[in-house]
Amino acid sequence: MAKETWIEVRVIVPARMAEEASLFLTDFSGRGVIIEEENVPAGGVVIRAYFQPEEYGDWQRQELQDYLKRLSSYELYPLGLEVRQVAEEDWAEAWKAHFKPLKVTDRLVIRPPWEEYAAQPGETVITIYPGMAFGTGRHASTLLCLKALEQGVTGLYHLTNSGYCSRYEWARTILHLKGIDKFVKPVSMDVFNLPAKRPKFSAMSNRLIADRLNIILPSWEEAVERFLKEERSS
Repeated sequence: MAKETWIEVRVIVPARMAEEASLFLTDFSGRGVIIEEENVPAGGVVIRAYFQPEEYGDWQRQELQDYLKRLSSYELYPLGLEVRQVAEEDWAEAWKAHFKPLKVTDRLVIRPPWEEYAAQPGETVITIYPGMAFGTGRHASTLLCLKALEQGVTGLYHLTNSGYCSRYEWARTILHLKGIDKFVKPVSMDVFNLPAKRPKFSAMSNRLIADRLNIILPSWEEAVERFLKEERSS
């Protein structure tokens, strides 16, 4: 009986794009992905997705190339794409080797079920079966969620930066920080003639979660500036 083979797609993206690229590849492949953060180009991560041979053709290849081209247009690096054929047994279990216990807060440790971890005094170990996708816990929003979990916070909250801005203010701030002298014309939402009427003010507030955790979340201006600094340094 012939061994089943799969198409392995390896996409290299900047580390800060790992979450967005993982969601794109998960949706694109219809399966989970593997995120590798070790032995990769400086400032980058490798995301692996898998397709059955009949699922991967010229259209899929072009979509991936177009995706990387879009990232390149924003001067995001490193970027790369590799495609190869692998035997099913080469990856069906091997992906588990990439997931180790990770201490994400002072008290919380996340581990996959196949990795043993001896909890230290005061630590709580959360065992998660990652399937084919597993967050590292290093993203700012993920860390905040884990801190909320650590403190027993429950309920529905808006996890967003502090302050409010319109798309006009957001665009102007980005252009200013990048030193781009371009005119941005503000327009009313009414000119778009949307089928559903939009409220005049629908900004989200992080006040509830900030009060519960007794923290001050960075402003949206600080978040934009930090992102652009990371972009320049990558």
